[in-house]
Amino acid sequence: RRKNKRSRNGGHAGCGGCRRVREDAAMSVYQSIGLEEGWALIVSRGFAPLEACLDGGRDYRAAFKANDWMQIYTTVYQMCTQRAPQSYSAELYDRVRVAMSAYLTRVVLPALQHLHGQFMLVELQKRWSNHQVMIRWVCKIFDYLDRFHVKRAEKLPLHALGSAVFLENVFANVKKDVRDAVLEMVQAEREG
Repeated sequence: RRKNKRSRNGGHAGCGGCRRVREDAAMSVYQSIGLEEGWALIVSRGFAPLEACLDGGRDYRAAFKANDWMQIYTTVYQMCTQRAPQSYSAELYDRVRVAMSAYLTRVVLPALQHLHGQFMLVELQKRWSNHQVMIRWVCKIFDYLDRFHVKRAEKLPLHALGSAVFLENVFANVKKDVRDAVLEMVQAEREG
C-alpha cells in the first residue's frame, strides 16, 4: 500500500495539473527555435555578459548563473538538432567566428594600436589571456556543435578557430610592432 496518494505516472492521483506541467515542459523542448531568435538569446545571455566581464576584469564564472548556462547550451543543442531546414549548425559555426572577430576588432585591436613597446606587449598578453577565456567559454557552450558538426563538415575545431581568429584579427595587425618592441627590449638588455 502507498502511504501518499501518487499515481503510477508520478503525479497526484486524479491531478491533471501535474500531467499538464510535464506535457508543457516536453512541448517546450521540441519547439523549433529560429536562427535569429536563438542567436539573439546566445548573444544577450552569453557573449554580451562575457565581453563585459573580460573588459571589466571580472571573473566570468561569477557573472553566469547555472540557469543561464543551461538555457544557452540547450538553445545551441536544439538549434543543431532540429530537422532540416531548421538545423542551424553551419550558421552557428559561422556566427561564432563572426562574434569573436567582431569583439577583437571592436575592442582588442584599438586597445593595442595606441600602445608601443613594453606596454603594448603587456596589453597583448592580457588580451590573449582574455581571448583564451572566451575560447574556453565558446568551447563549453558550443560543445555539441564542436563534437558533431565540426567533425562532419571537416571544419576547424572551435578551440583552433578561436586561435585562428585572434591571429587574423589581432596579431596580423600588430606583429610588426611586437617584433619592434621585442628587438627594442633585447637591445636595451644588451646595453645594460
